Amino acid sequence: MKKWRYAMLGYMVIGNSQPYDLLYEDIFLKELPFDITMEERYKMADAIIKERLLGIENRIRDILGAAHVAEPSEFYPHRIDRDGYITLVGAPSDIKKTFLGSKALDIPEGWCLDYLGKGAFSNTKNLESVIFDTGFAGIEQDAFQGVESETLQLTFYDAAPPALLLDTEGKPFDFGIDIERLHINSFDEDVCIDFIEKWAYPLAGYENYEKMYSAMRQSMMESAENPEEITTKAIHEKMTEILLPIENQLRGIIWLISEDFSIRTLPQVEKLSFTLGTDAGDTDTDDTDADDTDTDDTDAGDADTGDTDAGDTDAGDTDAGDMDTGDVGDTEDETTDPAQVPIVLPELTIERPVIIAIDIPPEALQTENQIKEEPKAEEKEETEEMEEKTQQPTGGEAESTSQGAEEGGAE
Repeated sequence: MKKWRYAMLGYMVIGNSQPYDLLYEDIFLKELPFDITMEERYKMADAIIKERLLGIENRIRDILGAAHVAEPSEFYPHRIDRDGYITLVGAPSDIKKTFLGSKALDIPEGWCLDYLGKGAFSNTKNLESVIFDTGFAGIEQDAFQGVESETLQLTFYDAAPPALLLDTEGKPFDFGIDIERLHINSFDEDVCIDFIEKWAYPLAGYENYEKMYSAMRQSMMESAENPEEITTKAIHEKMTEILLPIENQLRGIIWLISEDFSIRTLPQVEKLSFTLGTDAGDTDTDDTDADDTDTDDTDAGDADTGDTDAGDTDAGDTDAGDMDTGDVGDTEDETTDPAQVPIVLPELTIERPVIIAIDIPPEALQTENQIKEEPKAEEKEETEEMEEKTQQPTGGEAESTSQGAEEGGAE
């Protein structure tokens, strides 16, 4: 069915483009109106493709003598955006277990599913297990809405947990089903902690530590009588009140599978198992955390100016291991003013072009016209003599000329 239905609709594999993608592109660009929203266009394209695939499949079933169906067999509709990311937007309604690899999605081998779209399993009521291939990146809100099974197991081939994609900042992420019905399979306890740290913030309504810290700080400063008294420690305490119950909730749904395939959940804790964001490196001036960058404390390892901690990089001291410009690897306890240190520049050798003096007579510098206008003296004298000869005829020539004139007059 899967091989024939696209061919009978006139589509086949062309390079890396699959028949489904080519059919989707034709419908999306040639058959849909442009005066509707992009989301409406997507939904209309999904419905048209499903209708056409169903019609052609039932024709094939008639040829094969098989019973008709109400939806295309093993059909996983998806969308590929301009950057090549693939988002699953639907799944067969009759499946209980599925492996979301390239074969199931009818995409080229080596490609992978990137995102699970909103409502992707809305018609799959009996879904019990989903295995995600390597490269899976994230889950959208309400992806499993409509699943009615008692438990739903999620297994990820990648060790890195996928992102939980929020619709609205401050609104906790929702899988679409009660989180207590989820079981996340893991084979490494360290990976379990990674899941907890990465998922705790979205389940609290924030993308990451920075977003949650900023929101908590803003909220506390707006409600405080003296905003200057709001410290990082106080903000972290508020964040912990929200995140700790979420961590224990996640510990209850993560199944740690051992080598003998025995399953256990992680124990509950009384404090967070991960460090809150970037304690090291915050910029407020009220705390004394190690490695911060405020200018009032003297913690070891900070980067403020004027201190004498070992290992810093400020200019002007000669502590062991520093990088100032006054010493040359010595360990003497003395201070050298960089301004008094002479700067020695390397000698530069500049190769200048060699200029050769050549004596050129003035007449050689005359232009061609000047040479033509001013001939040599010898040539000038010869020319004048020729002109005189042509102007003064000889004696014989004069006599013959006068005789001719007389004869002409007589005639």
